[in-house]
Amino acid sequence: MQYKKSILTGIGFLFFIAVTKGQTLENARRLWLQNDLARAKAAIDSFTQQYPQQAAGWLLQANIAYSIAAAPQWQNLLPDGYMEAFYALSKAAQANPSFTDSILNKSHYELPQQLYDKLSAQGVATFNTAIDQKDRQVFKTAFAIFRNANRISFWLHEKNENFPALDTANLYYSTMAAINAEDESNAILLAQKTALYNIATDSRNLDWKNIYQWLVYQYRKENNAPYFLKYAALGKSLFPASDYFTLSEIDWYRQRGQYKEMMNAYQNLFATFGKQDRYMLAYGGDWLNAIYNNHSGIAETYKERDNNAAQLIAVLINYLKNNPGSTTARLILAKTFINRTTDAAKQKAKAASSKRSNQQHQWLQSARKLLNEIVEQFPSAERMEAKELLGKVSHR
Repeated sequence: MQYKKSILTGIGFLFFIAVTKGQTLENARRLWLQNDLARAKAAIDSFTQQYPQQAAGWLLQANIAYSIAAAPQWQNLLPDGYMEAFYALSKAAQANPSFTDSILNKSHYELPQQLYDKLSAQGVATFNTAIDQKDRQVFKTAFAIFRNANRISFWLHEKNENFPALDTANLYYSTMAAINAEDESNAILLAQKTALYNIATDSRNLDWKNIYQWLVYQYRKENNAPYFLKYAALGKSLFPASDYFTLSEIDWYRQRGQYKEMMNAYQNLFATFGKQDRYMLAYGGDWLNAIYNNHSGIAETYKERDNNAAQLIAVLINYLKNNPGSTTARLILAKTFINRTTDAAKQKAKAASSKRSNQQHQWLQSARKLLNEIVEQFPSAERMEAKELLGKVSHR
């Protein structure tokens, strides 16, 4: 009889625990529905501490945390309420996966979707504030928010394949936030991910071109030839209306003295965008350097150099017709005349003739005229260089 009594006592004790557990959870739910969120939080916190294997408790805690985060007057209770709600959902899934999935399925995963939407909106608002304030620390905050939203997005896709595997909006804002926060390691990883999927447009009309431009700039800065050339080519194919990528290639080749590749890149630029005035000064200076560089591969013989110089002179004269106040064009043109004269004089010397041709005299006269115009009529940054050149050619 004593043994039976102990069994009955044990059963009564277990029944008492089950009733108490149910009452405690129901009490927390009642307080939540009454919007008494401070007491609801205290009640559910106590419950989940006592019964951490009860998925129902974690699910209710997720709902309470979401309500706190969504209500400004309660947010001091949970400064990071949306993520606390997500952590509670994760713990519910760990405690009882099938039960949690069945509950979430009934609502079409409404709560985690709401958490994602709220964090995404919060991230965009923080990102826009960072732009207005030009504040690197605020960009860091925005990045952290987008990273949290991405965790929820990834979790949603794992639970339900109807949710997209790649959240393009989150990827864009995360990448741009990392770039502006000067978080290079994360920015590189995210920008490469963007490039991996060849993302160039989306329904929100976000400017993806900025990410590819930054990636090209980054690898140019790092002197990483394979990656620079790879992403410059990708940028050109994805954004044919942008000249940034071809201009970057021109800068790349110029810095390395690869004149033939540089001039080919210019021809590609002109074929796509035309010979716009804004390109022509850099083109003229680069062409001049290519002509008279012995290792450029552009003009190996005197005849090739002279033909190239004649073409360059025609281009610069035409440019000056449209831009008569350009001192830079005058300076490049004067240098071309001087180099052409010097080159021709060397050829005369080789031919054992010291007689200067009338043509060479005219070229020097043209150079002097241009240099005098810069010195006397157009005060500019080029004035000192023009003065120096003028002194050198005055007695020739």
